[in-house]
Amino acid sequence: MKIEFVQISDPFCSQVTFNISYNLNPFIKLVFNNVPIRKLDEGQIPLKLNEIFKKLIDDEDYFDLEELKKCIKKFKLIELRNLESGFNSTLPYLIIFDFLYGKSQSELDEILNTKRIFNKLLSEDILFWKNILRDYLLNDHKVIVRGIPSIKKHNELANEEIQRVSQRKKDLGDDGLKLKANELLNAIKECELLISA
Repeated sequence: MKIEFVQISDPFCSQVTFNISYNLNPFIKLVFNNVPIRKLDEGQIPLKLNEIFKKLIDDEDYFDLEELKKCIKKFKLIELRNLESGFNSTLPYLIIFDFLYGKSQSELDEILNTKRIFNKLLSEDILFWKNILRDYLLNDHKVIVRGIPSIKKHNELANEEIQRVSQRKKDLGDDGLKLKANELLNAIKECELLISA
């Protein structure tokens, strides 16, 4: 994605990230950061994304299975490291996830054995991955959310903050501001003591 959207002469965005939600109804979220407004208005990103998915499915040379396997191996190592170093948070998360969404004991066994899942994914052929692309990214439902910054709203919020601070200073008065300054200094000293101890 980075090559197609970012590392080109006229980039679509500055960064592409993804996330997979593992809720009852899982979804894949792709995030495109710092998209030029003209490209937002023209809807160029969804068109380019579909073009890339189609090319991955149709062009044998474009889909790099070895690169995909490198990514899977990397995620496998990350997951194993998380289990090793963060077992006190990872294990309860997996068990709670199973409690909320699991339908059978075998699902819990599968969730707890992520190493087996990664090994299975590493053994899959290119047709498996093309079917995943076709079924879940090209032909499935999509929701597109466009966030366009508003200069008017920015100025409005900045003015509200200036007014809030001004009103607070007025409410506290000179004595109140001195009291709050002392409270702040004492809190900073207390935190520094806790850090050094």
